[in-house]
Amino acid sequence: MRLLLFVCVLGGCKDITSTIVGGTIGTSKEIVAGVTEGVQEGRKQGESIDGAVIVTTAEELRANGAVSVYAVRAGVEGVELVLAFENKGERPMRVGGLEIMALDPDGFVLRPLKSPGELTVPALAKDQLVVTVPGTPERVAKVRVWGEDLVVPAPAAPPVPAPAAN
Repeated sequence: MRLLLFVCVLGGCKDITSTIVGGTIGTSKEIVAGVTEGVQEGRKQGESIDGAVIVTTAEELRANGAVSVYAVRAGVEGVELVLAFENKGERPMRVGGLEIMALDPDGFVLRPLKSPGELTVPALAKDQLVVTVPGTPERVAKVRVWGEDLVVPAPAAPPVPAPAAN
């Protein structure tokens, strides 16, 4: 501390403080990134209680199953994106760390209103995950999962009323 004060007296206090703070923040970011990577690697290395395959990237999903947009529908809080996850393996598949967004026709992002969380899909089965984004179904042009664009089905046509009885 005395050294810092001495150097500041000689001049350049702003530059020295900037360098020290910048280095501290840079080191902190690296530590957090290392902890995050370590947690993800640890989860994948250790077998889960139910023996599930842990999936946290598009590549891992392609190796074990698939995802598609099952439906886009109006919800209470916005648009519900119904994603269908298929597990093609003999063990449960736990999907986590999902990065999901929708894009409108102009390319603007429609972010999920809350984190999608995790989904465990039983072996040789499909399961759905509903993610809500702001807007209306007509404004969803694309759905992107882990950086990969998925085909969005056309909105369902409203039901046709039955002819009136005479």
